[in-house]
Amino acid sequence: MVEEQCCLWDPKDADYPKRKIRAKVFGEIAIKIKTQYPLMSCLTGGKTSFTVFL
Repeated sequence: MVEEQCCLWDPKDADYPKRKIRAKVFGEIAIKIKTQYPLMSCLTGGKTSFTVFL
């Protein structure tokens, strides 16, 4: 998913310096991940609050 979005990782991409666009793209990726992996729905982009049970 991330590799398809050059604005997230390629400094030469025109949208790379645009934080709002990158935040939107990250949000879209997060929705896809949360849909595919419901156990990861507690992840909030740096503000996590979850307990791991092993």
